[in-house]
Amino acid sequence: HSTANLFADDFIAYIQCPPSLMSDTVAYLKEDIKAVVRWADAHGLQLNAVETKCVIFGSDAHLSALGQYPLPSVMLSDDIV
Repeated sequence: HSTANLFADDFIAYIQCPPSLMSDTVAYLKEDIKAVVRWADAHGLQLNAVETKCVIFGSDAHLSALGQYPLPSVMLSDDIV
């Protein structure tokens, strides 16, 4: 679902959608995060929840429309990011 980039020890995943699909898109992002966590565990690596950020970018119109839709939390293991 997400597009991902890896540079040194930094990993970035991003995904785009209209505000009306934010809930579904966050669900897809959660699936992708779980897959990355499984991959990291299999390779003896651990993602740092403290350094993990979730940011929403958009036009003023799209950002203001977000209030009309539920915005679920994004989790990294047991931590909200």
